[in-house]
Amino acid sequence: MEYVFRGGLAIPGRFRIIGPWVILTMSPSQLEFRLRSRWLARYFGPWRLERSTVRDIYPGRPHVLYSWTRINFLADDNMPWMFLAEWPEDVLGAAKELGYPVRFDTRIWPPASPG
Repeated sequence: MEYVFRGGLAIPGRFRIIGPWVILTMSPSQLEFRLRSRWLARYFGPWRLERSTVRDIYPGRPHVLYSWTRINFLADDNMPWMFLAEWPEDVLGAAKELGYPVRFDTRIWPPASPG
């Protein structure tokens, strides 16, 4: 079984793609991120996280400019991958169903107030 989501991708220190330009394909064996544009996909990506390297998946804070929320994928080397999802609950639910270590305890809505 596979799930497919559209969103953005950020790997801190490497690159950030904001907007619905990335396709996340979740399967029991790996997470695959690829660009929606076939022309650009020839030159960049795909980026994969093997199931065995995913330590934790948890929601982050909503993006400031968009109504999208970050989903954090923590890999073995403590490198966070961030997927910007319009419907974060769907991404987290699919990951949980596929057997990934998901934490729902981090608040998604409403955004934390400063102070």
